Amino acid sequence: MTTPIAVAGSPTSPTGLNLSPPTTYLHGLVAIPTSFTWDGERYTGPRLASLELDRAKNLPGVVDVVVCESFVGVLAIQRAQAALALAELRLQWDEGIVNAADTLAPKNDSTGGHSNTPTTAPAPPRTYRWAPAAADEIAATSAIADYQPDKLTIWAACEPTQELRAELALLSGLPIEAVAVVKMTEGGAAAYDLAIEAALLSRHAGRPVKAYAHYPEATPPLAVSLRPSTTGITAHRSYHLHARPSKAALLCGMSVTPSLSEQLSTFPGFQSGPSAQYAPVGNFPGEATLEAEVFAESSYWDEEARHRGADPLETRLKQLDNVRAREMIKRVATQADWPRAKTSTDETYYGRGFAYAQTLDDALTPPRTTMSAWIVDVSIDKSSGQITIDRLTVGNDSSEAAGAKPMPISLETGIRDTVGELLLPSTRFDDWVARADADMQSTALNKTQVDIVSSMNNVQVTVGWNRVTTLPAAAAIANAIHDATGIRLREVPFGDKVPQLSTLKPRRAGRLRAVLAGGVAAITGVIATIWPWPQPLAPIANVDTSIYSLATIERGRRIASAGDCMVCHTAEGGVENAGGLPLPTPFGTIYTTNITPDKETGIGTWSFEAFDRAMRQGIHQDGTHLYPAFPYTAFSKMSDGDMQSLYAYLMTRPAAKSETRKNEMSFPFNVRKLLAGWNVLYNRSEQFSPDPEQSTLWNRGAYLVEAVGHCAACHSPHNALGGQKKDWLSYLSGAFVKGWEAPALNHMTHSPNPWTEADFYEYLRTGYSARHGVASGPMAPVVQGLQELDDQDIRAIAHYLGDLPAPAPTTQTPTTPPEQEVVNSTDGNTISLQLLAGENVFRGACAACHDASEGPALFGARPLLSVNTNVHSSSPDNLIRTILYGIRKPADSSLGFMPGFKGSLNEIQLANLLRYLRHQFAPDKKTWTGLEDRISKLLAETPY
Repeated sequence: MTTPIAVAGSPTSPTGLNLSPPTTYLHGLVAIPTSFTWDGERYTGPRLASLELDRAKNLPGVVDVVVCESFVGVLAIQRAQAALALAELRLQWDEGIVNAADTLAPKNDSTGGHSNTPTTAPAPPRTYRWAPAAADEIAATSAIADYQPDKLTIWAACEPTQELRAELALLSGLPIEAVAVVKMTEGGAAAYDLAIEAALLSRHAGRPVKAYAHYPEATPPLAVSLRPSTTGITAHRSYHLHARPSKAALLCGMSVTPSLSEQLSTFPGFQSGPSAQYAPVGNFPGEATLEAEVFAESSYWDEEARHRGADPLETRLKQLDNVRAREMIKRVATQADWPRAKTSTDETYYGRGFAYAQTLDDALTPPRTTMSAWIVDVSIDKSSGQITIDRLTVGNDSSEAAGAKPMPISLETGIRDTVGELLLPSTRFDDWVARADADMQSTALNKTQVDIVSSMNNVQVTVGWNRVTTLPAAAAIANAIHDATGIRLREVPFGDKVPQLSTLKPRRAGRLRAVLAGGVAAITGVIATIWPWPQPLAPIANVDTSIYSLATIERGRRIASAGDCMVCHTAEGGVENAGGLPLPTPFGTIYTTNITPDKETGIGTWSFEAFDRAMRQGIHQDGTHLYPAFPYTAFSKMSDGDMQSLYAYLMTRPAAKSETRKNEMSFPFNVRKLLAGWNVLYNRSEQFSPDPEQSTLWNRGAYLVEAVGHCAACHSPHNALGGQKKDWLSYLSGAFVKGWEAPALNHMTHSPNPWTEADFYEYLRTGYSARHGVASGPMAPVVQGLQELDDQDIRAIAHYLGDLPAPAPTTQTPTTPPEQEVVNSTDGNTISLQLLAGENVFRGACAACHDASEGPALFGARPLLSVNTNVHSSSPDNLIRTILYGIRKPADSSLGFMPGFKGSLNEIQLANLLRYLRHQFAPDKKTWTGLEDRISKLLAETPY
């Protein structure tokens, strides 16, 4: 074990010591249930039911498995070994509490308003969801902990707060003075949890441990379910700013006792008492759980009050015993002239909503309380469902500010920005920049009247915005929408959740005209596709790129990265996107074209119409057909907005004059007119249509995989004419492209470990999967391009691929080049000698980086060959190419490079090494044969 050494200039801990992390440590991973809930005191989600300890503990390099109630962690010499062990535990979870959800339909009364007629019918259980914004990049990838009997030191990507140190002290059994937290970098949401996990694992192991971040599962909406009694309602609670302890602590059975008990009081017609099942699923303490809980509680309060025919604001006043809060709410009501509201018209619904929040920061001494009340006036267009905020009346308690410092923006600006976020539409499958329209929403709200009411008598206090001031916003808007329309919205954002409310139906003639127009368009599209001599489109003198905004061009850049444009359209050592890269196909060699805006050799004179036609129909500006090595069959599925953005991006790149070589295609494939028939057979030219039964994340992933990313172009087998096989069994089941095997992405993979959503995410985000290997060959630059995408996009791809259905058992075998079927007859003695010779080569050339024994990774990652897909494949081609030429340009520089051995191993040594690798690391797979012949053939080819 290495003891931390004081180094000048290293980060400083709260204890004042200069500390640098140890360089020798165990690697740790922790299993966290994807559904994680708690009730404000203890963990209430799925609990550990069973695991197979022996399977994991017997793996090479595994040191121990840590189990504490529902907390499960693995310690190993290498990270890859820990990942394998975690998978081999085969954890089973009891699902725990399932929260019921319900949806209320719009009222059918003539005004669309909510009836205040009292009723004694029991209210159903209700679940409110706070849909999170798209996640930021995960910066906190690891944390190191060094536990010793008298001290605990943590190196993590989070602030060394008193709360974190107190929890670490509690879990480690040490005084808080003996706990030091060193902030190494700026971390993401998981940094707090990661620091706790590292500490728990290090305490168990008695030596330093480096814990790694979990796969960031798609964050579901934060859910809060409220279960009212038939006659009661939960009394108001003070929400704690520090929402929960770490996930690891809760999984270990740690319960939380609030430092200040909640004060419950009764009022006429209502029963008090806790009847809520809170289920925040934030990534770290305090993240969005406060907003979710206030939204749920204040919406629920409004529902219950109206359910019983009571005024929500008056009901709240009766319940509160805080004089300052009561006075503030009364002033807000007076300023807004509550409850008077506009009367709905034939075109517009009008409504008003009230909400209140009270927060308690008990980390301060003494604890401090902040209160905020909102009244929102909305108008909703019946024909479109568009929501307009007419007026905001906001009461802010300014004398008892919560612990958080006000942001350096005005309170009014913060209010407008918050409301703008809440009115955004839900994320679409072709959204590229998360929350890109937030500024537009805020600008639209500039016309909204905003009245800010201080809690102090006749005094207007100017304060900066902080988080707690706007907590009631979502509930106030939802309550106003319900007051106007009778529609109860229980999930934010609200932008596209109010349907058209007009009762007018389109005339039959209108529908008939629409059907006829669609039929004509469809017939025209078919004729345009099959017509063997498409017409050329006139070149344009200049492309006016000034019409495109910076946001549109940035969107196009991301689309180009996701579509790997540069990967195929840049020759080795050539100018970016200037073409010239040779693409070998079964029909000859194709050289990629220049797609820079050069007017003579590129696409500088192409109109958008010409560009769109080429991308969707495979037809050049001059009317000739493009070869389907350019995957227009996939690009045709792109949305119109994405196509425009890609055009804008390419047309604003530097122009490069570059003539490309003539294609070398054999007859009859060199006759381009024949491709008209090919298009009829294989190009449907239909835009992507999202599956309404699937989540936005799933549809986003499907769109990226099937359209922009064109994954099937390489990973799905093709028929004799080069058309992609369309049956579900063949989809992403693997193929040979450019001399490399593009392995199956579905359950037909050669890998000993089935690909999971977490595996796909790790591989596509970093270029390395501990359970599968390193991205090499043509896949490495693809992963490099994906680095330009938001983390949420990578999650979407992983989510979609991880959800691919498992095919039924089949005898179908992946396509294998016929020359690999050559069989060499060798006797047992010869085989033994070959394996021994191969092992000697492995020990001398490979073991330093690929051996499973203890020791640091010399060149970045330390891939295990026992899980490498190439070693388990039916074809040795990828492994041969990788050994010959190495990995000169890894997907991520932190992985390190692999040298090529073409100049140091002869063909016999290479063949013996391949035999040893197959025998040692894939003993259950069929022996490769004809290796010498295969090596000779690949050596004669130009490496990709």
